[in-house]
Amino acid sequence: MIETVKIHCLNTNEYKEVPMGSSLEELIDVFGVKMPYLIANAKVNNKTESLRYRVYRPKRVEYVDISDSSAMRTYTRSLCFILAKAVDDTIPDAEIFIEHSISNGYYFQIKADEEITPEKLQIIRDRMREIVDADLPFFSIEEETPKVVKLFRERGMEDKALLLETSDFLYAHYFKLDNYIDYY
Repeated sequence: MIETVKIHCLNTNEYKEVPMGSSLEELIDVFGVKMPYLIANAKVNNKTESLRYRVYRPKRVEYVDISDSSAMRTYTRSLCFILAKAVDDTIPDAEIFIEHSISNGYYFQIKADEEITPEKLQIIRDRMREIVDADLPFFSIEEETPKVVKLFRERGMEDKALLLETSDFLYAHYFKLDNYIDYY
């Protein structure tokens, strides 16, 4: 017998018993949630969670689309991650610094041995489009901090390795998209 858990979906105002361990992404179809824009995350008991979040206990869930500020931040961080991966894929020795928001965008710098020309920017943009079209999943990974520090060092991300190394966390959390990892 499959163990279930009761979920209250605020978007449809329905309660349903769902298989324990179901992801929020899977439950969108179970509840028939329709929203005018892209659903980027959900509020679980009023706390923002990724769509990969799995339910093991009764919860109150409200899906939010990118018209919501928290969902828009999730969407924006995802695009920044895709940009960083595209830069890593097209200019492997480069470093990207996403510094701060300005107007309706973000200020970023790419530091590389080669000149960043308009043509090179177009190649990066094309790579971003390929990544989006491939619909690759983002993975949230948690491992012992020394393992994560080693992983970042192996990839030349010394600043992130140092940041984690000086924390007192036993476990560290990072994200992975295809073969690219980062810490936010």
